[in-house]
Amino acid sequence: MTKNLGGRPVRLLSETETTAKLGRLACRLRREDLVGDTFEKSTDFWLDRLGSTKPLLYDHGQDAAIKSAVLGSGTISPFDAGLWFAMQLDKSKAYAQYVLDLVNAGALACPVARSAICRDGWLDDQELAHS
Repeated sequence: MTKNLGGRPVRLLSETETTAKLGRLACRLRREDLVGDTFEKSTDFWLDRLGSTKPLLYDHGQDAAIKSAVLGSGTISPFDAGLWFAMQLDKSKAYAQYVLDLVNAGALACPVARSAICRDGWLDDQELAHS
């Protein structure tokens, strides 16, 4: 089983027969990340220019078996405490169950970017209620 080597774990938020909704905090504002960067509400994350919807890949498309197979989609959304990454895993895709098993085991972390790996833990449930 793959070990969570850093970043916040991906959480299963809901599930149907065909999809699994996953989520994680991508970046918490006003907290220093692992390389010493701090992001504020005024930080320009370029979501308006690069778009907020992304293809959902496993291991940045670098896994030898899964390669760059698109497993679903993800959306990055700003909110008061930072950026939230919501993912829609398409369970009909090859390897989707493997990814879901890793999520359920707490073994899958998802650092969206170098700057999104923060030191502190998850926001409390009240702060996560927006999802």
